[in-house]
Amino acid sequence: MPRRPPLGQHFLRDERYAQRAVDAAGLKPDDVVLEVGPGKGVLTRRLVPRCARVVAVEIDPALADGIARDLPQVDLLRGDAVQVEWPRFDACVSNLPYQISSPFLFRLLATEFRVAVLLVQKEFADRLVAKVDTADYGRLSVNAQRRADVEIVARVPPGAFDPPPQVESALVKVTPRPPAFEVPPNYDAVVERAFAQRRKKIANALGAKGVPFAEKRAGELSPEDFARVAEHLRAGP
Repeated sequence: MPRRPPLGQHFLRDERYAQRAVDAAGLKPDDVVLEVGPGKGVLTRRLVPRCARVVAVEIDPALADGIARDLPQVDLLRGDAVQVEWPRFDACVSNLPYQISSPFLFRLLATEFRVAVLLVQKEFADRLVAKVDTADYGRLSVNAQRRADVEIVARVPPGAFDPPPQVESALVKVTPRPPAFEVPPNYDAVVERAFAQRRKKIANALGAKGVPFAEKRAGELSPEDFARVAEHLRAGP
């Protein structure tokens, strides 16, 4: 039986998708690239000749030992990618363990970088790119889309991995950009509260009468709409 590594990771074995990930990142010769969960190094080996430096973060001691032995030119960080200190980097190209996709992405979006290409569960990718007033649209959609342009580059079948997951995956490209609107300091808290009770109308979910879009529900508000709501609440009655 194939060994299942921690945190729900499935090793990428189809080199075609590794190549697509590297190509989608548009790497430059002087780039520093962050890779999370290098596993057996299928993606890492394609990154090394395309950039100045690869920093790989691996939590599994045995896998980390393998990377250190087989790819000594890679800078290896041992530990949890959500918690370890990251160096400055230009691009992130990673096959993310499913269980850290959300916390990793939120940390990534709070960091300065040029581009990220991430291999994630397709359901997660669909939520990232979801449009307003669709079933997949939620807090993740709002917080990603206010900070970056996100696109699905390719769907990846279970057979591209070892062991194969029970779901499809997808390559997503994340390109940071400044928000198209002013973001009040209470923005994230408002979005979180609204989606915590997404079936309620905004006025009831936030306990605030006279708030903009009071009769709408969280899933019907765009990222910019949430900024108007947050600004209203910050200004007070």
